[in-house]
Amino acid sequence: MSLVCSAAGLTVIDFTTMSKPNKRVKRFPCPRTRLDFLIAADRKHLSAAYELVYQCYLRRGLIAPNDGKIVYRPAFGHPTSRTFVGLTEQGELLGTLTLVGDNPHGFQLEQTFAEEISRLRASQRRLAEITCLAIKPMCDTAAMAVFFGLTRLMIHYAIFQRFDDLLIAVHPRHQQFYSRRFLACPIGEPRSHHAVKGKPAVCCRIEVARLHQQGDPGLRQQYFGRPVPERLLAGGAIQLADHIYFCRRAGITDFAGQGRTEYDAPPATAPRRLAS
Repeated sequence: MSLVCSAAGLTVIDFTTMSKPNKRVKRFPCPRTRLDFLIAADRKHLSAAYELVYQCYLRRGLIAPNDGKIVYRPAFGHPTSRTFVGLTEQGELLGTLTLVGDNPHGFQLEQTFAEEISRLRASQRRLAEITCLAIKPMCDTAAMAVFFGLTRLMIHYAIFQRFDDLLIAVHPRHQQFYSRRFLACPIGEPRSHHAVKGKPAVCCRIEVARLHQQGDPGLRQQYFGRPVPERLLAGGAIQLADHIYFCRRAGITDFAGQGRTEYDAPPATAPRRLAS
């Protein structure tokens, strides 16, 4: 497997060089193709992403069924929120995640960890929430490649938006993985999380600058060894018509959340890029 940047600047994983999966994960296929990672900007890719989240979360018992068969929230339509996707050369979506910028709706995490997040806001930190991570069933090696491709692009977008902290709810058994790979620190005790039907979760904080400066050397090289052109990070906000479409499809009657507020623009004095 190789991870490179294509001529267009997109993150690309070449699965054609990947070794065969071992017998332990043989029941899931390994894609034999290149995979491009990008910010979803059209209804087709966005629909595929939110449908994949719905399918994965429903199968794991994290959500209840809904007629629209998607997972969508009003905060996804906020100008600093982005949905990231990994696509094969044939256009098949293999994975997705969404980064939600701070917004008037707040974070879904605040349903469970309101006090902890309020303290971070009080310290004037620019926050974003990682949510709706979903990857199609495939061999472990390929799934991890998709995971790191998605999160690499997400981290570069977070730097571009000058977010200080990325927040994520993880199952307690996954906390060590995020701590080791992303230097994620828990900011509260594990508790029953409303967003996943009461299953246990811990809220973790990833400091973007600390990850860049002190993270695992191999991960730093993979994430920061090659820059992602800013032109690929500047677009991708969900259009109002698409936002309304997805809200209606998800059964959401409140279409607010796209109005630009003080949350939108990064501070004018903040650096655009972290120092190497």
